[in-house]
Amino acid sequence: MKNPPASESHLSNELKHLVRLSMEDLGDCFKTQVGVEIHAKLMSIRQRMVKLRDKDLEPTIKQLERELKQLEGLSQIELFQLTQGFTLMMEIMNICENAYRAWRWSTKEIDVDIHSDKKIIWVLTAHPTESRSRSTVILLQHLQELLAESLASSWNKCHERIHSIMTLIVNSEIAPQHKPRPSDEAQYLYEICLQKNWLDNVLDQPSLVKNFRLRTWVGGDKDGHPGIDEKVMKQSLELSRGKLLDYLEFKINEWLELSRTHSKDSTTSLRIIRQHIKRLKVLRADDFELVKKLKTQLVIFFLAYDPDAHSPFSKKIFGLFELFPALVIPLELRESSDVLEECVAASAAGRKNFAINRMVKLISDFSSADNARYYVQAFIISMTHSSSHLKAALTITKWHFNKPALPIVPLFETHEDLLQAGEVTVAFLKTEPAYRKMIESRHENRAEIMLGYSDSSKQAGVLSSRVSIKEAMAKVERQLKQAGMETLFFNGSGGSVARGGGSFEEQAISMGKTALTNYKATIQGEVISRTFSSPKIFLSQINRIAQVQNTKKLKDSKISPAMKKWSEFTRLEYERKVTNPDFLDLIKRATLYPYLHELKIGSRPSKRKSFSGVQDLRAIPWVLCWTQNRALFLNWWGLGSAWDQLSTNEKNEIKRLYQANDSFINVFLKQLAFSLAKVELSVWSLQLKILANDEKEFEEWDTEFCKTLKAFLEITDETNLLWFRPWLGESIYLRSALIYPLNLIQIIAIQRKDKKLLRATVTGIASGMLTTG
Repeated sequence: MKNPPASESHLSNELKHLVRLSMEDLGDCFKTQVGVEIHAKLMSIRQRMVKLRDKDLEPTIKQLERELKQLEGLSQIELFQLTQGFTLMMEIMNICENAYRAWRWSTKEIDVDIHSDKKIIWVLTAHPTESRSRSTVILLQHLQELLAESLASSWNKCHERIHSIMTLIVNSEIAPQHKPRPSDEAQYLYEICLQKNWLDNVLDQPSLVKNFRLRTWVGGDKDGHPGIDEKVMKQSLELSRGKLLDYLEFKINEWLELSRTHSKDSTTSLRIIRQHIKRLKVLRADDFELVKKLKTQLVIFFLAYDPDAHSPFSKKIFGLFELFPALVIPLELRESSDVLEECVAASAAGRKNFAINRMVKLISDFSSADNARYYVQAFIISMTHSSSHLKAALTITKWHFNKPALPIVPLFETHEDLLQAGEVTVAFLKTEPAYRKMIESRHENRAEIMLGYSDSSKQAGVLSSRVSIKEAMAKVERQLKQAGMETLFFNGSGGSVARGGGSFEEQAISMGKTALTNYKATIQGEVISRTFSSPKIFLSQINRIAQVQNTKKLKDSKISPAMKKWSEFTRLEYERKVTNPDFLDLIKRATLYPYLHELKIGSRPSKRKSFSGVQDLRAIPWVLCWTQNRALFLNWWGLGSAWDQLSTNEKNEIKRLYQANDSFINVFLKQLAFSLAKVELSVWSLQLKILANDEKEFEEWDTEFCKTLKAFLEITDETNLLWFRPWLGESIYLRSALIYPLNLIQIIAIQRKDKKLLRATVTGIASGMLTTG
């Protein structure tokens, strides 16, 4: 059921040809740079793994056990070299797919039309497996550009340059061996997202300049992060400032090369402008006033020297100020509700010990309350349980601005908090008239609410999380309308299905009209890499969301009673599993989770100090853990058993709604299908047997997975899981077996407590799974 027919291919001939040639070149480089003998081992393992593509579960497990025994006889350096080889295969496949997309879109004109009454807001967040070195990011970008060029011309014309870059990539350290700092993560993101050609393309689109906005959490997300403070926040702002000023100077130089203006006055004016740009590279007191002064100088300059002849340049320069008014990517601050209350309760002297208080103070140094939003777009309170948590955040901003200055955004993460989201928000607004007035005047009368996908999925499973969020959105919108306010929903989703991910279009369709009018969501990890890998790919993705936004017949679907019941039964099955002390003990013995804090693959701590229950698990590492072993537990566990508990009438009701194209059910089932297609329980079987010495546990997993597949088939009547996107099904099918060696080496690394090797396997598996978690 999971595999596409062997005789039918849905991938283009151009892409397959590109992958074949790239893999051959990678092999040549690997032989030359790493060694013929290790390359022979690599290819021998690869050939055996390919034969597993159409095998059933039991034969696959037996073959993997044999492979594991052979790998255990290898040295650390040999295992590391094999890990590098298979990781590079995954990376090159991804780059080929991106290059093919970029080439396919390169000849198409994309005019993005975000209507004037709508907005699209993306918030960049870091992910542990994506914190790669700047050199690696640049090399992969160059390779993608060359591969796209080879599709437009020929492989032979580009081969020498491709081989040169490929050689550098083979010799580079794919998984960085040091703990990344927040500045490393910020630099990685800005290197990808603020490329000159990206800015050029965005600034060419009036609709984007007016209605698209980019934000970031990197440098502002203090919640549970000991490495974030006011210095790091300033550093993150200065990193984006540097990239934007580089672009500004690039456009000025480009103008000069084409301009015939060489008067003494123009030289003097440009020298003053350049000095001002240099000064702005470091943020200082009254920074916003200095930015405004630079803009004024540029306006005067271009008005003085034939603006009509050079309007394309001036348009982009002033569009940059509209897109980024403070010439930074604005941050979004986040802190935990309990820390904010402690800060407010502290003495005046004690407040200085709270980093979040010092961070807000620093923003007040840069700007007045009226312009603070250009540096910080939101003050998010994680684990919001009551309106007092929102008042604590407001109190801290008033200390430094003397009045409301930043949107206070509650983050509702648990099932219980989602249910009371509306009441908490309205109670806060009613008692803070000055704050409400600020929202009315500066933020279009929209109260922002953030919805947490990761923690709600961790707590109750994906289906229950989706139902809770969908119902919370409807309830919050209704209650805020009664209070005379509009709603801006901030979807805190990630790349993986367990964190609210999926295709942008599918996410948007399932949200409803209000969430789409101002579509705001986090974007991270591999999603950033793919989306920003070329300007045309970015524009096509944004255009898809805009097209859904502009659909006149878009309807808000309601959760049917039968769907609610399926969700509730699934939640109970899921909670029964995760609250079992034996299961949590199993996690410590059989998975990667207990080792994540030692690997230092992200700047944020990967786990809390205690580990006594599901509430102590950090959501993102928890999802990453189940992505690494390819079980994707949160996405499907309990669905099959819960389906068996429904009555015939309830099952028929869900089937009827699916056939009627109910947006919520259809999107959920497509995302479920995507997850099921990537599950490989053979890996989890080996982890249970080898790491936990527990073979009986697997029987329950196999049974539940088969039940879920059966329920899916009964609802959809589809024989191919990815019938709606067959090329994706084929892509998963082709790469899936090549991830097995990385899974096996990861088991060995856990047994040997080899941190370097373990860190390398995490990067490789994440690349192969397409979604890191």
